[in-house]
Amino acid sequence: MKVIKLKPIKRQYKNNGQHAEQLANYTLTGQVRKADRIAFDKGSDIPELEASVKSARFTLASTLEGETFKEQLKDYFTRTASKMAIYVSLELETAFLMDMEEFRTFVETFCKLQRSSSKNGGKPIIRMGTETKKVKEWLLERA
Repeated sequence: MKVIKLKPIKRQYKNNGQHAEQLANYTLTGQVRKADRIAFDKGSDIPELEASVKSARFTLASTLEGETFKEQLKDYFTRTASKMAIYVSLELETAFLMDMEEFRTFVETFCKLQRSSSKNGGKPIIRMGTETKKVKEWLLERA
């Protein structure tokens, strides 16, 4: 795992996840891009790096097959187009670059199966909770 400092840019989104994606994109490519709507199995948030960008309270993917955590996790790692995951910390100043094995461990450690909202069908989804001190320590220990 590698840790990097993010370069600040003018905020274009209220949503922290979209802003985190823009920060990572800008820092790693020099380009300010709009947050994408590419399916996890069709492309990546940062195509040049085949990298998926995540931040606190992320949903792993909303279209995963399976009803259990284990089934959805297997489906994600079988079908994802990304070869790397980038976790942007809550303060939006630091990012952690992980290979998919490291990211899988991160997901298994800090995510759980929840129900999506009723407007989104109420199906089970894998989601991370809030970023706690424990999460930050775990990341920094591996950087």
